[in-house]
Amino acid sequence: MWKQRFLLLSVMLSLALFPALTLSSPGPEPEAPLNVLVITIDTLRADRLSCYSADAPPTPVMDRLAEKGAIFTRAYAHSTLTLPSHTNIFLGATPLYHGVHTNTTFVVQERFTTLAEYLKGFGYRTGAFISGSSLDSRFGLDQGFDVYDDEFKVKGAIKFYQAERPAEQVVGRAIGWLQEVATPWFLWLHLFDPHYPYEPPEPYLTEYKEQPYDGEVVYTDAIIGRLLEFLKKIGQDASTVIVLVSDHGESLGDHGEETHGILAYNPTLWIPLILYYPGMSPVQVSQPVSHIDIFPTLCDLLEKEPPPSLQGLSLIPAVRGRKLAARQIYFESLEPYYNLGWAPLSGFIEQGFKFIESPLPEIYDLEKDFQESQNLVNTRDLQTNREKLARLAESLVDSGGGTESRRINPNLMSSLRNLGYISPRRGNRNQRFGPDQDAKTLLPAYNRVMEAYSLKEVDQLEQGISQLEQMTRDPKCIDQVYIYLAKLYQESGRVRKALDFIKTGFERFPESYETLRLYSEYLTEAHEFATVIEILEEENAIHMEQDPYVWLHLGIAYLNSRAPQKAIMAFERAIIIDDEYVDALQSLGALHLSRWLTLKEQRDYDRAIDLFNRIISIDPEYSGAYTSRGVAYLQWGRTEAAIQSWEQAVKIAPEAGKTYYYLGLAYLSKGNKPQAYLNLTKYKDRYYTVLSREEQAELDRLIKLVRD
Repeated sequence: MWKQRFLLLSVMLSLALFPALTLSSPGPEPEAPLNVLVITIDTLRADRLSCYSADAPPTPVMDRLAEKGAIFTRAYAHSTLTLPSHTNIFLGATPLYHGVHTNTTFVVQERFTTLAEYLKGFGYRTGAFISGSSLDSRFGLDQGFDVYDDEFKVKGAIKFYQAERPAEQVVGRAIGWLQEVATPWFLWLHLFDPHYPYEPPEPYLTEYKEQPYDGEVVYTDAIIGRLLEFLKKIGQDASTVIVLVSDHGESLGDHGEETHGILAYNPTLWIPLILYYPGMSPVQVSQPVSHIDIFPTLCDLLEKEPPPSLQGLSLIPAVRGRKLAARQIYFESLEPYYNLGWAPLSGFIEQGFKFIESPLPEIYDLEKDFQESQNLVNTRDLQTNREKLARLAESLVDSGGGTESRRINPNLMSSLRNLGYISPRRGNRNQRFGPDQDAKTLLPAYNRVMEAYSLKEVDQLEQGISQLEQMTRDPKCIDQVYIYLAKLYQESGRVRKALDFIKTGFERFPESYETLRLYSEYLTEAHEFATVIEILEEENAIHMEQDPYVWLHLGIAYLNSRAPQKAIMAFERAIIIDDEYVDALQSLGALHLSRWLTLKEQRDYDRAIDLFNRIISIDPEYSGAYTSRGVAYLQWGRTEAAIQSWEQAVKIAPEAGKTYYYLGLAYLSKGNKPQAYLNLTKYKDRYYTVLSREEQAELDRLIKLVRD
């Protein structure tokens, strides 16, 4: 026994004295990287969450997340619109750096590093599931994502105009992705539901009939709960960082603003921000923070070196009880400047102080007056604050210069420039504004326009027209008066009146892009193609560079003016801007088909078939593509394939016009007289009265032929 004890003691001494000579036991395995979940809720006011306000509707899911994480009670957006705010979040920089100031007009440049690209560099799988069309992939935030799910089914339309998907659908697709993806992953979930119009599903619609916005918030809260429950079910709730934030708030009538995007008061700039990471202690942070702090905070949590371009601060010190460095938080609201021609609006927040620069400047003490009811501009040094804002803006500008990126093929860009499609932007934009151009001054007139236009919803369209016509006599009339007056006339079937008023509006407000856009649409519908070409060839506005709608109009005008090569270039430009714009794809395909029928060049036929097939893959319910493809098949001698394509067209759109005629002729060529008779008579029932006498006689002859 003593020998055994001696031997054991010897071994123990050896291990103690000569550790390097022993076989050490393996140490703890390195921890797996944390997953990252960022949930952005569009247009969510902070005070509509019950964890922020006792007067808010119940939001138990977000409340529970706040109870176990960090809730920031003074978080601010830098922008009051969706695309700029999300760009601020995922680039960690302000609009002065990246140049994205409004929706649809600007595109994120590829030279910037997004959060998705950053995490992908560390081996993360990346997925984004988008529910609002303002974040369509063409605007550039898809950079770095393995999956960017932004499928908006809007038949025959530009998908990014006023399209949205409900939270339930988007969360369902995100869960499907999580079931297949390996860790670590980065998931961005964007939920659009609280955005206007406020139309929550049942039972929230009934329960919140008087406050439908609140119903949207409560519905969104419940759907987020499904995602968090799924993470718990698959055992990844304890290994996932969660950031829940709004892109901006909603005014809901505060300060005279019904929704958002014009003014820059706290109802739209103050946002909810909740952070959770495994192992943290719950905390409430009252220090001022902002969107650009999210990216550096995630870098800190994941223990990764942040990109040098970040302009924010990590919030982890504040979560752990330390004070953040003093700074100013920049903000802006430039939608009125870029799209309405009003004065620009910007400012900064510094601790409990807020300065708003505009022709009618404002200063507020947020510690005493968070509702911004008392403007202190006459009691403070205005020039000092203007100089401070100028220094702040200068410090945030990107030295690389430039704003929106077009992301266009260089060869095509050269062709477009040779055709005169790309030229310097207009240099005559107003740079001097007085109190009459201040957003606060013009907003009441804008609200009156919208109220008059909305009368159509209560069957008072004529009253709305009368009110808007009266507004045109006001010397301080705004361009929206003509825009919405023309829309009401168009909706009532008085297309000539609509065109006359939008023409007057364009002449009175030549800087209004929205007026020009509607004018080009109505001119196209009126077949006034020479005028479409005249006004659009002269247009150099920044908007047109990213608007496929006007390029489609220009292409149609060229086509009808016997300039097919210019038409092709215009259609191609529309498709480059939005490669799923089916109307432009259809127009280009029909043009190539027409060229093939005339010139018999194989490349035109191949291009036409490719375009029609692309449309069908994008939108299987787009009947025109089946009809045009059928024509191409028939001309190539593929009668059976043509019939199949046309049958699909009339199945989708039973009102389809000449498709029945094509089917009748095709069946007749195959000797199938019953089917020929059926389709020719369908065509006659629908369109006989609009045919010329010669066409009527030919149709009658064919029907008699197959009947006899």
